[in-house]
Amino acid sequence: MTLTSAVYLLAFCSMPLLGRQPIAWGYKHGRCADTHLQGTGDSREGKVAVIMGIPSAPEGYSTINAFVFAKDARCLIEFTRSVFGAQESEDALTLEADGLILHSEVAIGDSIVMIVDARPGWPDSPSFLRVYVDDAEQTLARAEEEGARVVTRPTELFGDMLSRFVDPWGNMWWVYQHLGEVTWDDSGVDATAWSGAESDPGLEYIHSTLTEAMSRLGQEQRERVR
Repeated sequence: MTLTSAVYLLAFCSMPLLGRQPIAWGYKHGRCADTHLQGTGDSREGKVAVIMGIPSAPEGYSTINAFVFAKDARCLIEFTRSVFGAQESEDALTLEADGLILHSEVAIGDSIVMIVDARPGWPDSPSFLRVYVDDAEQTLARAEEEGARVVTRPTELFGDMLSRFVDPWGNMWWVYQHLGEVTWDDSGVDATAWSGAESDPGLEYIHSTLTEAMSRLGQEQRERVR
C-alpha cells in the first residue's frame, strides 16, 4: 500500500478504533459475503478483473465521474459554482418534460460532477465527494455562507490539509489542500498504532468528527422518513 492510499484509508475511518477486524469481500452464492480475515486464511472467492492500462474516456472525463442526486438540483449547481467555482456545461443540460433536471454536468478543476434532480418518492442518497482546492479555509467559509455545516476544520494530514463539510442537501465533501509530499518517516505518526491513547490528536479529531457527522446524518434521515 502506498503512503497516499494508506492516508486516505486512515482519514476515512479506523478499524481498530471501531473494534473491528478488516473485512474481505468475496462472492458467495451470487452475492457478496463479508468474512473476517483473522484466523481464516485467504477467504477471497470469485474472479478478479484484470484491466490493462487506463480505459479510454471522452476528453474532459475521468475513469470515474460522480453522480449527485438532489432535491432542487439547480440550487446545488449554483452551490458548486459559489463554493468551488464550478463551470456548468450548457450543452449537457437536459430537462424532463416537467422541468426537472434529467442530466447536468459541472466541471470542478479537471473533474466532472453530474447533478440530477431526485424525483418525488426517490430515496435520499447523499453523495460523498473528495475535492482538492487551493485554499481550504476560504472554501469552507464560502460553503458556510451558502448554508453548509462544517464537520472537520482544516487539519494537517500527511502533506495535506483535510477538512469536511455537509452541504444543505446532505452530501459530505472532503476538502483537501495539498501542502507537499511527505513520507511515513517525515510524518512522525505510526499508522499501525491508532488508538485513543497513542495516536496523534489531529488524527483523532479527523476520525471523531466523521463518526459524529455520519451518526447525525443517519438520525436526520430517520427523522425525515417518520
